[in-house]
Amino acid sequence: MAVKAARIFLGNGLTLENGLLLIENGKIVKTGTNISIPETYTLNDFGKLSVMPGLVDSHTHIGELPFPDNLGTSDFNESSQTLTPMVDIRDALNFWTPTTFDLALAAGVTTVVCLPGSSNVIGGIGTVVKTAGKDLRQRMLRPEGILKIAMGENPKSSGKSNSRAPRTRMGVRFLLWKSFQEAREYKEKWDKHLQNPGKYTKVDLDLAKEPLRLALERKMPLHIHCARADDILIACDLAKEFGLDVSLDHVYEGYLIAEELARRGIPVITGPDLSGWELGTEPEFPINVSGILADAGVKVAIMTDGVHFCDLLLQASYAVRLGMKETDALKAITLNASEIAKVDHRVGSLETGKDADFIVIDGPPFEVATRVVSVYIEGEKMYGREEEK
Repeated sequence: MAVKAARIFLGNGLTLENGLLLIENGKIVKTGTNISIPETYTLNDFGKLSVMPGLVDSHTHIGELPFPDNLGTSDFNESSQTLTPMVDIRDALNFWTPTTFDLALAAGVTTVVCLPGSSNVIGGIGTVVKTAGKDLRQRMLRPEGILKIAMGENPKSSGKSNSRAPRTRMGVRFLLWKSFQEAREYKEKWDKHLQNPGKYTKVDLDLAKEPLRLALERKMPLHIHCARADDILIACDLAKEFGLDVSLDHVYEGYLIAEELARRGIPVITGPDLSGWELGTEPEFPINVSGILADAGVKVAIMTDGVHFCDLLLQASYAVRLGMKETDALKAITLNASEIAKVDHRVGSLETGKDADFIVIDGPPFEVATRVVSVYIEGEKMYGREEEK
């Protein structure tokens, strides 16, 4: 299969004018302009339209509330207790409700990070999936999982409404440090036993500590919900003290400490800017959070936090309207997002060896009037606007 378009945004900062993609067995095998097309290939010529990588939404709750009008179907917060690292969002995802993954696909989103909610200090294990495909197991891009942590107003409010800890930021911090310290001790016991089983007794498996042990080994990255500047810095301290691989999600006040975040080298996932800021962080006027952080040298991705749709292009367009550079905005919804999710070997850019996940658009990426014309995953057409008519 060959794909030709007036403009191909590769996602890595490069753009091909009158570009070509060659695709075999769902993978990109060659990109360029003056390349020959094998006789056995079928040419898909999109004329004056543009092609870009399938969008990667770094933080969603797609499939976790299959019927938005019925909150009783919600599966993203296990509110029975505040520390639930042992629960896994893969056990809750509903792939068959048409108002979830199908809407994300129609918006050009081909990969989503599905996370537990933020009511708990430790909410559970998230995953990375493609929004379409025949085999559900093959759609799962990261079986190792992602651990969800929350700070600030959300776990505080949940604690108060459920008459349990935490009810303050002090309580949130204490529970986090206590959990990881206990997990560190648990890990040390396991390490000793594995290194010298004859000398050290085997440790009983603790399902609540296993995800934290993997996080301490940097085998399971963390997404930390944090909005206020003080919450962001506490999350940074947690990462430093325990050697964790983290991204900081929302970071509405990240612009206040942009240089510090750049110095620490921790990536962020901003937004959603179009659905309101977290309590206590609302500015008097719109702030170019994504652009300020990117300009400071922070790796930035943009999220929708979507429950039953993913308006990711619109979120990025708003960031551009506020002053973010278009090249940075494009990376924030493609390559940067895939790197933060640890799936950049598969998706996020149109480069040799990666999955042929791409979308066709009828205008500049960040013009509000631009529409997604069609969506391809691993070289197979999964959505076409003309087919909706």
